[in-house]
Amino acid sequence: AYFPKAWEQSKKSNAL
Repeated sequence: AYFPKAWEQSKKSNAL
């Protein structure tokens, strides 16, 4: 994954 962890967490939060 080339994206930062913060970005992935944000995406996960959005998906919720």
